[in-house]
Amino acid sequence: MHRAVEVKSIREGVYLLWCMGYLDDARNYAFSGKDTIDKINTRIATLISLEEKEKKDKNDGEKNPYKNNNPTSPQQFVLNTLNDYTRAAVNESCLAWTKGDEYAYLFLWLSLYKNHTREDIISEIISDARIKKRDKKGNETERLNRCHLPVTTPDNPSQCYLASIYLLDLIPASPEEKQTEIARIRSQYLRIKENIDTTFSWLSDADAAMLAFTWKQIEAHRKLLSGFDNDSFHPAIQKYAIPALFELWDAERAQKELFLSRLRKRYANTKHRKKVADKAPINIRISPDAKNTLIKLEKRFNRNRADVIEYLIEKTWAE
Repeated sequence: MHRAVEVKSIREGVYLLWCMGYLDDARNYAFSGKDTIDKINTRIATLISLEEKEKKDKNDGEKNPYKNNNPTSPQQFVLNTLNDYTRAAVNESCLAWTKGDEYAYLFLWLSLYKNHTREDIISEIISDARIKKRDKKGNETERLNRCHLPVTTPDNPSQCYLASIYLLDLIPASPEEKQTEIARIRSQYLRIKENIDTTFSWLSDADAAMLAFTWKQIEAHRKLLSGFDNDSFHPAIQKYAIPALFELWDAERAQKELFLSRLRKRYANTKHRKKVADKAPINIRISPDAKNTLIKLEKRFNRNRADVIEYLIEKTWAE
């Protein structure tokens, strides 16, 4: 089949399919490998051919609202769209600060997702904005309809990065405005990056059960997930999403710190109860000298008191 249009990357292909109105195809290839570029080009050529045959159909505008009232041919529309994309696409070098950092991937995606998408918007309005710059005279920034995005629920941090790339391509803004937004997000992330390892260190060794417990506490909060109310977060990204959600939460610092303090206590108490679930309590009184010796042993073995006593009992019994 003759190909008048050929994309050079998955990113270009997903963008073109989305602008052509074939959302299912865009989603199908969003996380595919480079070896599928030929398949994408074949699919685009097939769709153009089909639309060329339907050009005279008076209902064509209703079937494909993304080119409604468009006087150009389907092929020319795609060529124009690709040319516009080539000039306006954000260079990935602007996102070099995220490379290899799962927390950065989540922070970038959640920032863009919260600020540039929403649930309640008419698809026809956003379809016209897909390949145009935002009308600077408007009072509000156009937001993309979440149910029409190529990626809505990433399953891992790497997919969050790709979802961010696709989202940046679709946001109806100039390249300069997008670069400004990226710089703002980068600055905000670098400000909190050093604190992640300390503020959320208690989550570093969380197993699946404890992570699920933590996420349940976050979901139960009235406002922390504001802006993400109807969205689901895959368990594989929840750990990395928590610091980002905490930072993006529109609340006073004191309110954030209070919630975080309570969350840490609930986490520690739940983890402790889980750890001692199969332990039997004992109440004993020992001499001050024995107690001091026990304290020294705690420091030497770097264990808590219960573990030291249990260790001594097991060692003595083994002898």
